[in-house]
Amino acid sequence: EIGVRLVGSEMCIRDRPEPAAPYAAVYPYNHVYESESGHTKEYDDTPDAERIRERHRSGTFYEVHPNGDRVTHIVNNNYTIVATNNDVHIKGVCNLFIDQDCNTTIGGNWNINVTGDKNETIGGNVTEDYTGSQKTTAASMDINGGSAIDMDAGRIDLN
Repeated sequence: EIGVRLVGSEMCIRDRPEPAAPYAAVYPYNHVYESESGHTKEYDDTPDAERIRERHRSGTFYEVHPNGDRVTHIVNNNYTIVATNNDVHIKGVCNLFIDQDCNTTIGGNWNINVTGDKNETIGGNVTEDYTGSQKTTAASMDINGGSAIDMDAGRIDLN
């Protein structure tokens, strides 16, 4: 199973395996172009095994499998610039695995709507700094501070 688990105080991410290439080319249906430096373009029209593959000599490639799956493998950095809007609609599950840090900058508002539950597992500390105010509304709330809860304010109102 793919996912994240907490081991001691460290999160361990299990690798998502790259799907195996469904290579089943049969002559004369496979058409390959290879450049002098080793770049390749492949169009495979083998019945029931049709696929497209384009590969840079560095190892970066994309491949479209017979069932319509697309695999993109980038061996170095990847950049995507969208000059105006970008909409993404995923009808199934979305899994995002990041082996190192993730930095997000949003120039406007950040609106998140979740129709189900939201669960977070944090392996370290959480720091949130607000220049404005924070408002939390819930039908009920449980706060468990372990051994202590510290609150500092000019005034604290409790019902």
